[in-house]
Amino acid sequence: MQKFDNFFDEDTLSSLKFYLARTNFVPDCTGSVNEPDKSIFQGFLQESFPVNQNHNTSHTMLNTFAVTAVIKLQRLTNKKFELKRVLFNILTKDTKGVEHVDMDIENYYTFILNLEECDGGTYVGKKFFKNKINQGLFFNSNLLHRGEGPKKYLKRMNMALMIEERE
Repeated sequence: MQKFDNFFDEDTLSSLKFYLARTNFVPDCTGSVNEPDKSIFQGFLQESFPVNQNHNTSHTMLNTFAVTAVIKLQRLTNKKFELKRVLFNILTKDTKGVEHVDMDIENYYTFILNLEECDGGTYVGKKFFKNKINQGLFFNSNLLHRGEGPKKYLKRMNMALMIEERE
């Protein structure tokens, strides 16, 4: 588990939020690890993936920010990665995300970049990481994790990437 503060420069973060505000979000009603068929409202999401396929959810500008993040992660970790999924999440006030793994394979990683300051955060296992603007959490995708919506604020926004380590 690694934390990266001030991940993007101020202009890049501002541009990302500008483009994100002009996209469509849909309700996120996914199942839990224990009850995958039971729909649970977890806020809203913008699925900007897949990057390399003609897909109706693909959003070129948002994918550019995701690729930029992957390039920076490669530099920071000295590893090679391939982008596998791009999500932008909005967790509303008092929302509790469902605990899940992104991919149960050892060479897959999750990167969550907080786009705003709020009192929500992310649980990785039992450890809570309070939301801090422009801070990224980087961890193995096979770890159980979940988002936690804010208590005092209206929403929490983040960019969630799933990447595969390459040789």
